Amino acid sequence: MSMNLAVLVGEELHRLLRPLTNIAYGREPLVELRRLLRGCGWTVTVEVQAQAVIEVIDDVVGTVETFLEDPIPDDFQEAIDRLQQITDLIENLRGLGQTLAELDNGPPPTADAVAALTEDLLHHLAVSWLQSKADLVAATELIGLTSQVEVPEMTMGWLKRLPGRQRRVQLSVFPTILQDPGGYLLGRLAPHGWNEPEQVQATMVAVLVVLGPLLAPRGYQPHVMPRAAQPDPRQAAADLVRPSFELTLPSRPGVPGAVLVVDVEAIAASENLPAGGSGPGLAIWPSGGAGFAAEVLGWDLSIAANLDTDDEAIELTPSGVSFDPDVALDFSLLATRQLDLVLGLNRTGLTLGRLEIGADVAVSVGEQPELRLEAVVRDSEVGISTSDFGSAVAKILPLELAIPFDLGLAWSNVSGLSVSGSAGLEITLANEISLANGAFVFRDILLGVEIEGEADGAPGIALGISGDIDFTLTEFAATVEGIGLKSEITFPPGGGNMGQAHLSFGLDLPETLGLSVNLPAVTGGGLIMIDHEIGRYAGAVSIQIISVGISAITVIDTQLPGQDDGWAFFAVLTLEFPAIPLGFGFTLSGVGGLVAINRGIDTFAIAAGLKSGVVDSLLFPDDPVNDAAELIGMIDEYFPILPGNTVFGPIVELGWGAPKTLITAQLGVVISLPEGKIALLGSIAALLPDPDAPLLSLRLDLIGEIDIPAGTLFMTASLYDSRLLATIELSGDMGLFLATKGQPYFLMSVGGYHPGFEPPALVPAPLHDLRRMTASVAIASNVSLTLTCYFAVTSNTVQFGSAVALEMSKKILGKTYYARGELGFDVLIRFEPFAIIAEIRASVGVYSGDKELLGVLLFARIEGPEPWYCTGRAEFKFFGIKVKFNVEVGGQAGPGSKPRVPLHQDVIDALSSPSAWEEVAVESGIPAALVFVDLAPVAESGRIWVRPDRQVRVTQGVAPLNRLIEVVGQGLPEAGDEMLEITSASLSGLDLSYKEEQDWFAPAQYEQMGQAEKLSRASFEEMCAGVSFGGSQLETTAHPDTLCTEGSMDYEESWCEKAEPRILSHAVVTDALVGGGAAAQALNAAVAPAAPQFQVQPVAFSVVAEVNGIADASVLQGQPASQGAALSASSGQRNLRVVSVASVWEEVA
Repeated sequence: MSMNLAVLVGEELHRLLRPLTNIAYGREPLVELRRLLRGCGWTVTVEVQAQAVIEVIDDVVGTVETFLEDPIPDDFQEAIDRLQQITDLIENLRGLGQTLAELDNGPPPTADAVAALTEDLLHHLAVSWLQSKADLVAATELIGLTSQVEVPEMTMGWLKRLPGRQRRVQLSVFPTILQDPGGYLLGRLAPHGWNEPEQVQATMVAVLVVLGPLLAPRGYQPHVMPRAAQPDPRQAAADLVRPSFELTLPSRPGVPGAVLVVDVEAIAASENLPAGGSGPGLAIWPSGGAGFAAEVLGWDLSIAANLDTDDEAIELTPSGVSFDPDVALDFSLLATRQLDLVLGLNRTGLTLGRLEIGADVAVSVGEQPELRLEAVVRDSEVGISTSDFGSAVAKILPLELAIPFDLGLAWSNVSGLSVSGSAGLEITLANEISLANGAFVFRDILLGVEIEGEADGAPGIALGISGDIDFTLTEFAATVEGIGLKSEITFPPGGGNMGQAHLSFGLDLPETLGLSVNLPAVTGGGLIMIDHEIGRYAGAVSIQIISVGISAITVIDTQLPGQDDGWAFFAVLTLEFPAIPLGFGFTLSGVGGLVAINRGIDTFAIAAGLKSGVVDSLLFPDDPVNDAAELIGMIDEYFPILPGNTVFGPIVELGWGAPKTLITAQLGVVISLPEGKIALLGSIAALLPDPDAPLLSLRLDLIGEIDIPAGTLFMTASLYDSRLLATIELSGDMGLFLATKGQPYFLMSVGGYHPGFEPPALVPAPLHDLRRMTASVAIASNVSLTLTCYFAVTSNTVQFGSAVALEMSKKILGKTYYARGELGFDVLIRFEPFAIIAEIRASVGVYSGDKELLGVLLFARIEGPEPWYCTGRAEFKFFGIKVKFNVEVGGQAGPGSKPRVPLHQDVIDALSSPSAWEEVAVESGIPAALVFVDLAPVAESGRIWVRPDRQVRVTQGVAPLNRLIEVVGQGLPEAGDEMLEITSASLSGLDLSYKEEQDWFAPAQYEQMGQAEKLSRASFEEMCAGVSFGGSQLETTAHPDTLCTEGSMDYEESWCEKAEPRILSHAVVTDALVGGGAAAQALNAAVAPAAPQFQVQPVAFSVVAEVNGIADASVLQGQPASQGAALSASSGQRNLRVVSVASVWEEVA
């Protein structure tokens, strides 16, 4: 027989309010009122008339009795009325305290006093109701549902509260218990730990106070005893007084006499466990086996146990569970109770059938012990009937629906909290519900529960129901996914709208919104996806209006990791239309654009996806709505979040061929700022000679990037899904790389590289593993022919090669065998030092899986040209027996046979050349007072002009300096030239400090390397090529007989005839002249300079006016001084600047 939950709630409410009922209907209401107040901790100090209180109590009791007369609502409106009655009941109870406080017509009571009286009254009613459940009293005290609290003395008119302790109901403990039941109970049972035996004894007694009243009436008597009461050989003499208890569960009549005995011993931290470890902990000796059923407190209880501890204890400590490896334990307890509770209206509501509560403990050899607790409601049902919502609703939408379900909540120390039968805290109530002849379809209806902690520390429980809705009406269709309702109950420290609890309701906004239309002129649809957790809004639309197609993808992020106000935006919009002729057979069939704000572009990631046609999917997706989730994932990968950066650019779709388009190219050029990158995205398809029946079908995706700050150009392309004559599959990769800054490098490859060549680290990762250009054809079902080839050019090499392979397979006695034959060659030509390496190979083999059964390999390698050297190898394999033959023709060059190459004089000649000398800027921070004025080209005069604030750099490219030179190409360095060093640099006989200057050299040209190292090492590396010197160290002085040139800031020239020598003013701009053979001491031998053109003096500085460049007479008396003095004198003065001063005098021939 079913019992409606509303009836049970009404009956328990009646029991809860029994003290008030005694006042309303008792013979002596005032006596009952005094008894109620005394139970609340208040006494009456003045006699008053209690008629007002009795009237309020009558209203409260009357509400409950009205509820009990007809507890089950007939329709939805009546259910709302029932809820309103409960709300009124709570408000009346809250108002009862105010009414009691105002009975004596004295001064108005304070709000605190009224609140205290109301709280005492409500808690007294709740505690009295709990005490009426004898079996629950000790359990509620144990788990902390009720507790004693201190209350202060308080006087309020005719009432006075005596100080003392009162019992309170603590509803806020429930979420904590559900979150961590073990930790919570440990804190309750052992608040001060188990350091001493007395604390352990107190915990054991507290547990048995609860177990005793529950089990003793049924013949199951646990008891605490000192261990000395029942001697046991397992114990040492010092352990005879430890507290323990023994629980014996006898079998029921009719069940064989198996007895299950659980012997539990508690150990304090100051004592040792039976196995020798330190406490605290529990030692448990379960023994025996049993399988029987019993009825306890209205529950059908069944126990099944099979325990074999081999007389060894199972030890439970804070660090975990430990036991002997041979211990096997399997214990299960199942308590079942038929509920048959109905919550709801006549036909709309929730029916709970059977409740099962189980506990399982499993310990087996080699596996983690598991404790699993589970509560399951079975044979339950959700009913929906539109008749409960009124006749009008029932006529418009007739519905009678019953959804059966089982719902379980489980906890395990291994897997945590979960809903049984589901992957998490969700369970599917129904897969699909159709209404109104399929116009409305509800899909994937889910019920979820979550235990959570609020930011203010208040725990809470959230319950929600969600699902998907499909709506279809002729040419229109809509879908809503993830919409639902949620409720949350929390227990804030200050209380809420339901006493200590706070109940709230809300709407779960949908995760996906979709719309489609199918009209004669317009077809298509759109999709919006919302991720509330990360603040993302993403959408896709694809609409065809007559012959024009519009597609768009948008992603908006309102939250970025680590940025409170961060956001990002991405959108790509394309428009496709009938082809517009452009001339010469070209057509335009699509345009669009791409923009991304606070995002960058990862061209390397795009390059990695070229083989799957990723560019085609990004630029002009075929079905952006259905593929929206995949496309949005691509956007996150290929356009990652990059705050402060913007990516934008146009997209076009071009075609060629008439009347049918034979070649289609989708191209996009995007610019990334301020990253300084320009990227080209392309997808090319060629169907030749007829798109409807192509003999050649080519599909190529490419990505290119110009990185302006890095000075690099990178491009790669992949051939995919391509065929020749519909049977020959074509594939392969191509790549291009150019570096102009740092280490110059060039690489171009079609189909990869020589097997012994590894691209240097500066080459982008997508170009390191390029696929061979491949043509593969299946001649028969078990015969295939594959042709591969490649060609590559780098800064120092040319590489090419090809191979052809024939493969056959045959299944014999259920096992597949393969026969494979291959012929191929590889050639590598290196420029510096020049070398040719050619390899040819031929092989035939028979395989079973990856194992070679029979095989022949022929291999030859030729190296040269100084000298030519050939090696050959032959291998024969026959069922595991391998025979090898090696042949060598010619010989490698020995040290004595290599020519000697002189380097010393060549380097000196290179450094003496005027072309080796140049002027370079120095970041001194001080502007120059002299400006370069060239009177004659360098080529004619053999001289260079250098500003005093700049430097002279002299370099050469004959050989690297300051390092050991082992070889020079195919030769050896001349004796004494193995190490060329720069030791000093001087000008006009004055030694100057200098800095080494780097340039790029081929390491294989100067270092002894094996072939493998020559192929794997970088072709060029930076090495010392010369020096730079000068700058602020150089200064010119006057000379008696001179001609000079003088220039203004406007580069006006004037010519001074021979006259008395004079020093140019500080504002005059001219140039320092350094002779073409400027003095430099290098390579342990001085390079003889021309006659000195200048003398060298320390640099002088002056302070000049910003406007005209004339020295300021008020500062330093207008005279030159040191840099520090000039900077100090001009500090804090406007319109002045510090300049370096030079006087330039040219010798008269």
